[in-house]
Amino acid sequence: QFYTVFNRNGYGLVLFKEGKEKKAIDLLNWGIKTLAGVEDKHYMHKSVIIYNICQCYKKLMQYDKAIEKYQELLEIDYIFTEYHIEMGLCMQLKGDLPGFKICVEQALTINPYHSDSHYHYSLIKLDEDDLSSAEYHAKMAWELSGDDVTAYNYAYVQSLTGKYDLLSRVCPTHHSQFL
Repeated sequence: QFYTVFNRNGYGLVLFKEGKEKKAIDLLNWGIKTLAGVEDKHYMHKSVIIYNICQCYKKLMQYDKAIEKYQELLEIDYIFTEYHIEMGLCMQLKGDLPGFKICVEQALTINPYHSDSHYHYSLIKLDEDDLSSAEYHAKMAWELSGDDVTAYNYAYVQSLTGKYDLLSRVCPTHHSQFL
């Protein structure tokens, strides 16, 4: 049964990419029901299916259903930081900014070295006009990942705090574009 379910999970991805999210949800829910009561070793694999259902609901803009599934997902694997971030982003799309903030804070509590959590928290702090915290979290995100998105975010926050002289350390090849 396990292999049958996961072959169908793959088909659910095909349906999702074809824009047939409702059919994918039905198929994925069938997989969850089929795995119910199966050996404990497959328990964590259930999270993959639930995550895919979350993505379907999110694409359908049924945010409440997606959030409900994310909560179910967190009951299985609470310490997977990305699930907190994903649920928070769904809350943000719904317009629940306090919920988004709580999710990001939980993610940071679970893993203080998660770049995406620091990145999103820096944006939250920017919205709250807390430039000091925004700068700290933007810097952490950049130091942890070093990618262009976090570098530009850190540079942007530095420009807001008047620390133009530090921009060359963040984006040395693009420094002249900021001045």
